[in-house]
Amino acid sequence: MDELREITRAEIQDGWDVEDADGQILGQVSEVHTDSFSFETGVGGLREVSFDDVESADDGRVILSLSGEELTSDLTG
Repeated sequence: MDELREITRAEIQDGWDVEDADGQILGQVSEVHTDSFSFETGVGGLREVSFDDVESADDGRVILSLSGEELTSDLTG
């Protein structure tokens, strides 16, 4: 898992699209951190996601292993 985190951190770039597990675009990467990245949502909010929640990252997009519903429930729970 540590190897995947290193690859993910090296790959993800500012401005990449962020998609949930269902293929819905959630926003764009705004900043890459040591263990996570932040993205701006379509409604102007900022959300931080751990690299552990990344399914894949390439070709200008990050696909999360979480659905949009899981991310929302995480914010309210």
